[in-house]
Amino acid sequence: MIRRFFIQIIIISFIVCFFGLNFDTKVSIRFWFNDALTFNNISLFISLAVSYLLGVVTFLPFYIAKNFKSRKKEKEKGTVIKNIEIDE
Repeated sequence: MIRRFFIQIIIISFIVCFFGLNFDTKVSIRFWFNDALTFNNISLFISLAVSYLLGVVTFLPFYIAKNFKSRKKEKEKGTVIKNIEIDE
């Protein structure tokens, strides 16, 4: 399951790199409503790559926690079934 997740990350990263390196578009990124924090003439590829990586880093702890909990439940179910006594 986690292997599939990392394969998808790698595939999407290649797609973002392909599109980003083929465009020579420059953008301005403004973080607030005023011009206090503005980055001018940033490559579109850089902005796409950074936003994608931030999304992966944000999502990864939730994905790992969910995977850990599901494996723990499966392990508990397996031990309950093994400890059932059989009447002879």
